[in-house]
Amino acid sequence: MLHRPEDLSFYPTFVENTVEVQLYEDNGHSSVEDLECYGGLYAGDFVQFIESTMNKIQVQPIMESWFWRGDLAFVPCHTALGSILDFYRRNSRCDVYNRQRFDQVDALSNAVRYTLVHGIARSLDRRLFTRHPVTGVVTEHKFPYITLPEFELTAHPCIAHLHANILMRRKQEFSSPVAFELSKFLMAAPFDWRTLPRSPCPSLTSDTSSSSSSSNSPPKTRGPPLRTARKHPRSIDTSDTNTLPGRYHPGAVKNATRESTRTVEEARPAKKLRLSPRITRKPLRVLTQRPSGQRPAWR
Repeated sequence: MLHRPEDLSFYPTFVENTVEVQLYEDNGHSSVEDLECYGGLYAGDFVQFIESTMNKIQVQPIMESWFWRGDLAFVPCHTALGSILDFYRRNSRCDVYNRQRFDQVDALSNAVRYTLVHGIARSLDRRLFTRHPVTGVVTEHKFPYITLPEFELTAHPCIAHLHANILMRRKQEFSSPVAFELSKFLMAAPFDWRTLPRSPCPSLTSDTSSSSSSSNSPPKTRGPPLRTARKHPRSIDTSDTNTLPGRYHPGAVKNATRESTRTVEEARPAKKLRLSPRITRKPLRVLTQRPSGQRPAWR
């Protein structure tokens, strides 16, 4: 029997009023860009999935901040990770408009087994407790939690993996060899995210009924010129401390690339601040001491 995320807690008592956690709260993270590139989406399309159940899990209230900070995450089993890696590779080799969407791949259904990855320090000496989803029996697990059961999630495997990959990359501890291979694939970045165009079709969340009633003509699908995936990895600036081994932060290379593409207007030096004569400071008057018997004078 697979456990649910709400069957995990730091306390042996479980509450029924669980809380909802979004694995990604916005589409500005570098991992989201990876999903848009390799998951068959277009630039900015992930915003359509933020409020979807594919981006959410239900957890105990005590666990909410741990998942939100990324100190706890669920990673798909090695079989599902292998399917994700094959899927990403196919999308990186074809034309950008011929990619397959991640939510339309049968091999990546939600019927996937997950294991827990964590960033809990041994010195904390925290206990984890799991509740059987049928019998309600509570089991205690001690560090390093090798006795934890497998879980099932409502979140999509691709989204759950990218959320867990941040933690695994930060700790340099991967759940399986294929998880390491998948992380290396994303680091090599065979797809240049800067060439990813906007969707040529209307948003999936827009009201299509009103647009269809206004005209019977087929919708226009004209988009930007065709761009294909880049086959060569991006170069990494080793002078940046974020790219040194053990100190890499997801998106460091991408953010550095964005900095280099700033406009000339932003790169111009700032103008010197000129003070108005009305606000310039006047010299202070100094009180001098005269010989005894005479009054002090200002100068």
